[in-house]
Amino acid sequence: MFFRKTIYPHILSRVTDVLFPSRCICCDKESQIICQTCFNKIEKRPQAYRGNFSLFEYDNSVVRKALWGLKYRNRKRVALIFAPEMRKKLDSMFPNEEVLLIPIPLSRKRRWSRGFNQAEVLARAISEAEQPTLILSTALRRTKHNNPQTLIKNKDLRLQNMRGVFEVRNPKEITGKRIIVIDDITTTGATLHEATKVLKKAGAKEAIGFAVAH
Repeated sequence: MFFRKTIYPHILSRVTDVLFPSRCICCDKESQIICQTCFNKIEKRPQAYRGNFSLFEYDNSVVRKALWGLKYRNRKRVALIFAPEMRKKLDSMFPNEEVLLIPIPLSRKRRWSRGFNQAEVLARAISEAEQPTLILSTALRRTKHNNPQTLIKNKDLRLQNMRGVFEVRNPKEITGKRIIVIDDITTTGATLHEATKVLKKAGAKEAIGFAVAH
C-alpha cells in the first residue's frame, strides 16, 4: 500500500513519530498525517480548464483540510499524499519525455512570512515520487507582491490582479522545453494562466498548469 510507504520514506521519520506521535489533520486522532479512514474519503475528480488541470475537488473536506495544513500549518508531509497521483497523471500524459516542473513562486514578502513555498514542496514531492524529474524552482519569479487571489471574488479582477506578476529569469533555461507549472489550489485559473503565458512567451515549447485541487 503506497500510503504507508509514502508517509514514512526514512527511518528518521519512524523514530520521530514514535517519540512525538502525530495526529490526523482531518479528524485529530493519533495517526499518520492523514489517517487511513480519512485518506479513503479522498476521491479523484479531474478537471481541465483553460489548458490547465487538477485532480481533486477542494470541496472535499479531507482535501481542503490537508491543503490548509500544508499551506498554513507547515505540514509538508501532506505533499506526499497527493504527489504519487499527480506523478502518475504526468507519466501517463508524457511517457518517456523530459518534463520540467516549475512551482508557482511566492513573493519575497509572502515566502518570508510563511517560511516556505507550498508549491515548491509539492513539486519536489512529485519529482521524487518515481524517477527524478528536473525542477527549475527559480526559473519563474514574481516581480511584485500583489493581493492574495483568495481576497478577490470577481473572475475578471483576478485575471487583472495577476497581470505582470511573473517573469522568466533566464529564457535559455526553458527554451524548447515542456513545462508543468505546479500549484496547490486553482479557482479561476488566473494564476496558472498568467504563469504559463509568460513561460510560452519566453520560449517554452509547452507550458501547462497542474494544481492539486480546484
